[in-house]
Amino acid sequence: MPGADNYVYKFSTGWRWDTLGGIKRNIMDIPRVLTRKYRHPFERVRNGYSTYDWWSFDTYLADVIVSGCIRFRDHGIGYPGDLTEEEWARRLNIIIEGFTLLGSKFEESTNYGMYTPEQNRTMRIAKFYLMKHFESLWD
Repeated sequence: MPGADNYVYKFSTGWRWDTLGGIKRNIMDIPRVLTRKYRHPFERVRNGYSTYDWWSFDTYLADVIVSGCIRFRDHGIGYPGDLTEEEWARRLNIIIEGFTLLGSKFEESTNYGMYTPEQNRTMRIAKFYLMKHFESLWD
């Protein structure tokens, strides 16, 4: 590479470190870079969601519902009084299956949201069970 000894050395980030002005700009740029990198985790702590999650809030909520229901199914000790423990686990499995489909609507495996009639039926039942047992989702 011709003139490599005069070449401006850069880190993989593209920051210039060979001049005093470059160093100053890099140091001044650190808060912006850190804010961009850690913005979403801080927003999730503060709000429970971030602007990144907001873009596709329905799939974000579907993923939260799936992970919460899996936790209830595997580690929960309570279930609604009008159901047996096995019936409650079966209904949680239906909710998990239906909301897994809803959360994967942008994936190629679900043909980008084009569901079969059986998948639509599963999602409808999952929404019904979630709505019916919403107040029972505590342990």
